[in-house]
Amino acid sequence: MSDGDVVSSAALRSPELTAARNLAVEAELYRIVDNFSREKLDVVVLKGAPLMRRLGEPISARALADNDLLVRRASLEAAEATLRGLGYRPTRPLRLSVSAGTGQHAMVRITPFLRHVVDLHWEAFHAPFRHVSPSLVWDHTELTVLGDRQLRVLDRPLTLIHIAAHFVWHAMGQVRLLRTIGRAWEAWEDMVDVGDLRRLAIRTGTLPSLEYSVGAAHELGLARTRLPQTTLRARLVSEILPPAELLRERPVPDYERMAVALLLVSARRAATHAFRLAVPRAAEAAILAHDTSVSAVARTYLFRPFHAARRLNEYRHELARLRDEADQEAWRRETVAPS
Repeated sequence: MSDGDVVSSAALRSPELTAARNLAVEAELYRIVDNFSREKLDVVVLKGAPLMRRLGEPISARALADNDLLVRRASLEAAEATLRGLGYRPTRPLRLSVSAGTGQHAMVRITPFLRHVVDLHWEAFHAPFRHVSPSLVWDHTELTVLGDRQLRVLDRPLTLIHIAAHFVWHAMGQVRLLRTIGRAWEAWEDMVDVGDLRRLAIRTGTLPSLEYSVGAAHELGLARTRLPQTTLRARLVSEILPPAELLRERPVPDYERMAVALLLVSARRAATHAFRLAVPRAAEAAILAHDTSVSAVARTYLFRPFHAARRLNEYRHELARLRDEADQEAWRRETVAPS
């Protein structure tokens, strides 16, 4: 799950209900961060309610589904234990989340009125941007004051880059993320050194994604200005997928849009990501199959070629059986036929 996902149709229809739910999600975030602080666990809040506050959005602007928290890989087990102490339970074993290579671990707490979800991240970026160094991410965090609290968040340049990468990871299908990019660019354009922003985008391999996303927001009237499209990839995708197309209904899953999104990524990382989509790791396949036995899925992968040979052999035997039955039926008819 990701912040901003639609929780219910009622939440969309009622700003009051959306605001009430978002305030509950925000209060739960503060409870978690306070407990992490007591346990001396470093944590960065990704997106969510703090980003809405930083951008000056009303709390009812969009429905929040969860809280996304970034922790250091070495603190992952301690972070999970702290969340367990707060009543959260994992949706799958932590070892499976780690071996799956997704960089995140979902935990849930059910209350009489609300289902609280925390996505515990040890990598800030999703594939195909997971190559971004954790040390670089932590170096680009800052403290922000929200009420009487200080929360650690991504700094403005990395926040812009992170949202753009998230938009591309969703195959440019989440218009709400484009609105957030436009609002962030509007709010921070004068506070961010564009040269530093470009250099950081180059280091994270996200410059084409950033240029396309901010440009699309500008074309759709969500931002007054745009970043000049200096990369061939951003210009190419703008030609293939004009921003107006982003507003049209599309099939789910939209494989064509996924392929276009990969044009914004380097060829090597795009090829790696495409291969991972087509041939997931055994651990990922186990998650998709709701099976915690990675070894069982690995055995399935190993013996898959033999399954085809077995089915072919069974097919040959079935044909032989049917042929024998037909011969026997013909013989029976001949023997009982009147002379």
